[in-house]
Amino acid sequence: MSKKIVLLSLGGSVGKTMLTTQLLHPHMLDARILCVDQTNDTAEDFGIKNCEKHSGDDFNRTYRALMESPGDVIVDVGGTKECKEFMSGMLLIDGSDEVTTIIVPSRPDSKDQACALETIETLILDGVDKSKIRVVFTGTKKSVPAEFGQLISGMRDNGMNPDLDLNIGHSVLFNEMIREKELILNIMADTTDYKAAEKAKKKGDSTDYIGKLMRQRMARSVWPNLQSVFSRLFADPAPAKILH
Repeated sequence: MSKKIVLLSLGGSVGKTMLTTQLLHPHMLDARILCVDQTNDTAEDFGIKNCEKHSGDDFNRTYRALMESPGDVIVDVGGTKECKEFMSGMLLIDGSDEVTTIIVPSRPDSKDQACALETIETLILDGVDKSKIRVVFTGTKKSVPAEFGQLISGMRDNGMNPDLDLNIGHSVLFNEMIREKELILNIMADTTDYKAAEKAKKKGDSTDYIGKLMRQRMARSVWPNLQSVFSRLFADPAPAKILH
C-alpha cells in the first residue's frame, strides 16, 4: 500500500523539512515530494530532484497531486499560514481520507509543544482519524517524558497514546546539514578519508575537510536513530540502503 504522508504543524521551524529530507526521503527514494512553501528551504534545496513547490493557497493543486500519484507521496507543509490553509482545504472536502499518516513534529520548547497540541486538536476537531496522527519528538537532550510533559499530557487528554519512541535526539549534525544543504544518506555513503585529506591539504585548498570528517562521524550515531523512528512509524523493518 502506498504511503500518503503529510507533515503539519502550526509552529514554524519545528523540523518538518528535516524529517522530509533526513528521515523520510532516505527510506522512500521514489516518493513524490510536494513542498507547500514558497519562502523557506525545501527538499529541493537539498538536491532532491523529485520535489515540487506548491503554494499554500492552492490546496486543490496539491491535493490533486496527492490523489493522482500511484506511489508514495510526502507533503511537507511549510509555516503557520500554509498549515492553516492546508487544514482548511482538507476540512472543506473531507480530504484526510486519502492521507495515510499525518506527522506532527515538535521540539522541547514550550511554544513548540503548544503549537503541536493546537495542530492535533484542530485536526481532531476537523474529523481526522486520531490513529493517522503521529507525533515525532525532535531535539531531545534528556528524555521525552522529562522534556515533553506538556505535549504528552495534552495528547492523552485528547484520547491519544503518544509513542515515546518516536524520538529523534538532539545533534548538531542536523544544523550542519541544514547549513551545508547535505543529506545524511549522502554523508553515510561517502567513504572519503577526510582525515588523510586534511593532512595532505595543499596551500590554497579552502575545503573544510575537518568539518566533513566531523559530519561523517556524527552521522554514524544519528543514522540508526532515524532508521529506528522510520521503522516504528510505518512498521517497516527494512533499513534504508546506503548506496556507495
